[in-house]
Amino acid sequence: MTRLANLEKIGFFACSSAVIDLILTYIAAPDNGRILDPCAGEGEALVTLAEKLNLAPFGVELHEERAQTARESVQALVTRQLTQSRSAQLPDQTRILHDSYLNLITSKNGYNLLYLNPPYDWDSEDKRLEYQFLWKTRPWLQPGGFLVYVVPRHILKMRKAAKYIVSHYDQVRVYRFPDGEYERFKQIVLFGVRRPQGIVPDATAVNALMTMGQDSPLVETLEPLTAADEPVYTLPPLVVKDRAFKFRSMFIDPLDAIAEARKMGAATTDSWRQHLDPAGVTVPLRPLTPLKIGHMNSIIAAGHMNNQVLESEAGDRFLIKGRSYKTTREESFEEPLPSGGRKLTTLETEVVVTDITTVDEQGEIQSHNGPGLEKFLSQWIGKLTSIVASDYPPVYQFNLNGYGTLLDGLSNERRIPGLNGKTGLLPAQKHAAAAVLTRLETHPDAIVVGEMGSGKSSIGAAIAAGMDAGRTIILCPPHLVDKWQRECKIVWPDVETMHLQTISDVDGFFAKRRDGRPVVGVLKQTTARSASGWEHAYDYGGSASHSYGSKGFADVIRPWGNVITASQAIGDENQTLTAKQLQAIHQRGVCCPVCGTQQRVNGRPLSPNELKGAKRFCADPTCCAPLFQFKRRRSESQIRGSFKLYAEREKRIRNYIDKGQSVPFHELNHWGGTAVKDTFGYGKVPLAGYIKKAARGRLDLCLVDEQHQYKGDDSDQGYAMHHLALAARKIVGLTGTIYGGKASSIFHLLYRMSPEMTAVYTSPDGNGRRRIRSKDWVASYGILQRIETRKLDEDGRQTANSRTNVRYKELPG
Repeated sequence: MTRLANLEKIGFFACSSAVIDLILTYIAAPDNGRILDPCAGEGEALVTLAEKLNLAPFGVELHEERAQTARESVQALVTRQLTQSRSAQLPDQTRILHDSYLNLITSKNGYNLLYLNPPYDWDSEDKRLEYQFLWKTRPWLQPGGFLVYVVPRHILKMRKAAKYIVSHYDQVRVYRFPDGEYERFKQIVLFGVRRPQGIVPDATAVNALMTMGQDSPLVETLEPLTAADEPVYTLPPLVVKDRAFKFRSMFIDPLDAIAEARKMGAATTDSWRQHLDPAGVTVPLRPLTPLKIGHMNSIIAAGHMNNQVLESEAGDRFLIKGRSYKTTREESFEEPLPSGGRKLTTLETEVVVTDITTVDEQGEIQSHNGPGLEKFLSQWIGKLTSIVASDYPPVYQFNLNGYGTLLDGLSNERRIPGLNGKTGLLPAQKHAAAAVLTRLETHPDAIVVGEMGSGKSSIGAAIAAGMDAGRTIILCPPHLVDKWQRECKIVWPDVETMHLQTISDVDGFFAKRRDGRPVVGVLKQTTARSASGWEHAYDYGGSASHSYGSKGFADVIRPWGNVITASQAIGDENQTLTAKQLQAIHQRGVCCPVCGTQQRVNGRPLSPNELKGAKRFCADPTCCAPLFQFKRRRSESQIRGSFKLYAEREKRIRNYIDKGQSVPFHELNHWGGTAVKDTFGYGKVPLAGYIKKAARGRLDLCLVDEQHQYKGDDSDQGYAMHHLALAARKIVGLTGTIYGGKASSIFHLLYRMSPEMTAVYTSPDGNGRRRIRSKDWVASYGILQRIETRKLDEDGRQTANSRTNVRYKELPG
C-alpha cells in the first residue's frame, strides 16, 4: 500500500474476524475482567473478544466516524451483557472515546487483556507508532495480564522493540497470519504475559525475536496462527475493582458530559425537583409543640416564611418572603510596639441579618429589617401567627395524646404542694412527658429542657413508664445516683432499680427476668467513662538504678538481680553469668516481655524514657504484643481487704448469670453498708463501651441527666453518652441549659443523639476514616470573627521579618 493510501486510513488496518476467532482459542477468562483497545477502529475486534470472553470493553479511536460506529457496537454489547446479568458495569459508563489514546486517563493496572493493533506508521518523535503504542500502553495492563500485539513482521527487527518485549513480557509466542492473509501486509500476532517487574533483557532472547522479524527464504519461516486445542493463557482476576476504576479523556466530550449530567447532575437531586415543583413538596417542618410569638424571628431566619399572602383590613394584598443572611462588619485599630513600630489588627465579624421582603399588587418591593422588621412584626403579628399555625401544625396539641390515663396513675404516693393533698404528676409534667412520648413514636431521640425545680427527674421516669420500657439506663452525675433510684420508685412503683457499677451488674441487668418487671439501672458518669489504669510492661536490660514511676522497677525481673547493675555484673571476676544474663547484657534497652525482641526506634535501642510517652507494641511483626498492661488502682481511701468482699460479690452474681437465672435483688442489696462500696476502683472497664458492645439493641431507653455536661467534642463522658445512644433504641436528654451561647456548644450533643445529624455532618477523609464536620455547622449557624494582625515598622511598611497572622474565633450567637 502506498504512503498516501496509508495516511488516508490513518494507518489503521482492521484484523479479520477469522484471525480474531483463532486468537480466542488461546485465551481463557474464568474471572471475567476488562479489555482495552487503544486503536479500536470500528470496534469489531474489541466487541468480539469482549463478548466471547465476557469482558467489559473499553476503547479509543481517533477517527470520528469509526469512533461513532465502535460506540454503537460496544453499547449494544453492554446492553446484552447487562440483560444477561453478566456485567457489573454501569450501562451509561463511557466505553469508547473519540480521542487520541495519548489523552486517555485510565487506571494503572486496570486491565487484564490489552489488544494492540496500532497504526502502521511513524512520526518524527517516536519513529514507529507500533513501538510507541507498545511502551506507552504497558502501565495500563496489570502484572500477569495478557498482551495481544498485531503488527507488521518487520517491527520485530527493531532492536529497541525486541528488547522492550523481552524485558517486560514473559511466555512470548509469535505467529504469522494464516496463509491467504499473511501475504497482503506481512502481519504477525505476538502473545505475552506482563512481568511484575521489568528485567534486563537477555541478549539471546532479543536476537531470537529479531530473527523472527526477518522475512527471508534463508530464515526459518514462522509458524502460521492456527486454532489451539485448549487455551494456553488464562487471564488473572482484576486487581483494580470497579469502584476504583476510571476511564475518561483529559478533555470533556459533550456526549459524555450530557450522559454524566443525566446520571449525577443537579436535576437528579431532590432539592432541584422541589425547586421546579414546589407544590409537590411536603411540609418538612412540624414542631413538637405549638409555636409562640417569640419563635417568629426563628421561623423567618430559617427561611420558612416564604410565599405567604397578607391582606390588610383595607383589602390591600401583598406577598412576603423571609430570609436570614450573613454580612461582615469590619473594624481596625493600631497598637504601638516597643520597637517603635505598630501592630495593625483588623477584625471582620459576621453579623446575621433577618429581613422580610414584601411585594404588593403594583409590583413595588420593600425590605424590612432591623427596626423596620420589628415594626412590621408588631403590625402583622396576629396574621403571621395564624399563618405559621396553619402551615406548620404541631405534632402535640396539649391533649395528652392518649397517654392521660397512664400518666394519671403515676406518682400517686407523692402529694402536690398547695393542692389539698392531691397526688400525682403536675399538669406541666404530664404534658412534657406526653409530648416526648409522642415524638418517640416516630423518632429515636428527644431533649427535655426545663428550669431547676421543674421536675425533670419525674418527667424522665414518666417517659420510661409511658414507653413501658423493660430496661432503662439513666446516665447521671455521681451525687444523683440515690436520688434517681428514689425518684423512679416514687413515680413508677412497679419498677426495680439497681446501681450499675461493674460488668457483672450490667450482665445481671440484661439477664432474662422471670417476673417480667421493668428494671431501671442508674449509671454514674464516672463509671460509664472510666477504665482501669495501665502501666508499661517490658523486660529492661539496663541499669538497676533506673527508676520509672512511683514503684520504680520493683516488679521487673532482672536476670542479674535488683541490687547490682549490668556493668557491675560484668566487672566482677567472681560473678558467673548465666546464658540469660549474657543475653540480657547484649540486648540492652527495652525488650518485649513476650518474645524478647529488642525494641528499636530510628535504628537505635528504645529507652525506658521514650517508652513513657505512648502505648507501644512490639516491633516484631510476628509478635506485636503490647508493651503495656492493665493494673488495678487502689486509692488511699479504700479499706484494705475490701477487694475480697468485692470478688465474693462478683462471684455470686456471676454464678446466677452462668446458670441463666435472674439475679435476685436481695443479692445486690446484700452488700449495702459493707466495705464493698469502696472497692470499685479495682479492675474497672468503661461500662458505656461495654454496654454498646455486649447489649446493643437490647436497651429500650436511655435517659441522660444534666446533658449539657456531655457537650465536649473530645471528652470521655461525651464518648460514653454516644456509646449509650448507639446501644439504646430511644434516648432522651434532660437539662436546664441546653445552649451554651455558641453554635459549637450544641453540635456534639445533637450529633451524638440524632441519626439525621450524624448522617449530614459525617464524611470520610482521605484515608477512609470518619470525619466529623463540626466546622461546617459553626460556619452555617455560628458567628465567626476573622482576626488579622500585621506588624509594621516605623515607616508604616511591613518588613520581611514580620508576617501577617490570621486566625478565626467563634463568638456567642
